[in-house]
Amino acid sequence: MKKHVLLSFPALLVATCSMARGPLPGDRFSVVTTSREIALHVAYSGTLHVDWGDGTADTCTAPGPGGHGITHCFHEGMSPRTVTARASAITGVNCADGHVTGLDVSRCPALVELQCSRNQLTALDVSRNTALASLECASNSLTALDVRSLVKLTVLRCDSNLLSALDVTRDTALVSLGCSCNLLTALDLTRNTALAELNCSRNQLTALDMTARATLRKLACNRNSLTALDLSTNVALVELECAGNALTALDVTGCPALTRLVCNQNQLTALDLSTNTALAYLVCYDNKLANLDVTKTPALVLLGCSWNQLTALDVTRNPGLAMLNCSGNKLQGLDVRKNSRLVELRLQGNRFNAAALDLLFASLPGGFTRAKTIHIENNPGTGDCNARIATSRGWTVHAHGE
Repeated sequence: MKKHVLLSFPALLVATCSMARGPLPGDRFSVVTTSREIALHVAYSGTLHVDWGDGTADTCTAPGPGGHGITHCFHEGMSPRTVTARASAITGVNCADGHVTGLDVSRCPALVELQCSRNQLTALDVSRNTALASLECASNSLTALDVRSLVKLTVLRCDSNLLSALDVTRDTALVSLGCSCNLLTALDLTRNTALAELNCSRNQLTALDMTARATLRKLACNRNSLTALDLSTNVALVELECAGNALTALDVTGCPALTRLVCNQNQLTALDLSTNTALAYLVCYDNKLANLDVTKTPALVLLGCSWNQLTALDVTRNPGLAMLNCSGNKLQGLDVRKNSRLVELRLQGNRFNAAALDLLFASLPGGFTRAKTIHIENNPGTGDCNARIATSRGWTVHAHGE
């Protein structure tokens, strides 16, 4: 058996643990684990008593409010193990990555932060923890989670569970919500007007009402079944990911602060970027776009517009463009003379003849200081073009899918 104390205080603050027995009054929580070794981080006041459930116990004192971490190795042949911790007031518990199968925090009324992600929990009762401001329980096997009494909750991370429903209508202080990779068919956020970040990707949502969310900065709703998304009031939106839905239209003209847009694998026929002058990252591949105007997005660094129906693409006003994937379209030519930072260009499966490819090669930015690659497979002129024009400028040419 061994123990290590992991300090989270500045170096001059010292936490001490000593062997002790007997319970202490106050807040209490218990953890059931199947691991040979468990690491706990606890924020508390007064003295912390930890009963490891194997006949040993520690009493710890730590100055300051931050708490500290402690690890414990169990004897072989003892599984599962129940660990109990007590203190006059416990305000934070972190038992993430601990092979935890059971967690009881019902006797911690002062608990403000709980981190129990990446465990094996099938149930979690936080109904009595009304002081909770941050709850992270992602990557477990929870089938239900009742947070209706947590009116002070500002951060909730319950991604990668088995939740079929989630009621956050009473959590009006919520600022950040992560509930991706669950089984949600509906999500009511009408009362969460303070919401700034939302990730509800990989669920089964058919609708998502984000109106009246002037504070929303990040929205990820990938891989659902959304047919519409109203962003007209999300003026502060900086990042939007809505890939893999069934959107036929997407209006981002009311999001002037947008820097990242991922909307690939939808059914978009048009995309108006005229007001998105800060846009740096655009991925819109596998849609039905016949036109794409990026002349109003001078900050663009990455553009992925492959597998659309583009016959022309003007990137002359995107001087910072470093990566461009326009493969699988109907392009016959491309001017990259103004793209001095370009290092990766993919245009396989277009309609470039040999002359158009040679002209493109000659316009590529030169220099050998950075690795630069261009893919030209499956174009009419792939076999007859002069690839040495590109290689002489420091580019590696992929012409045969290698």
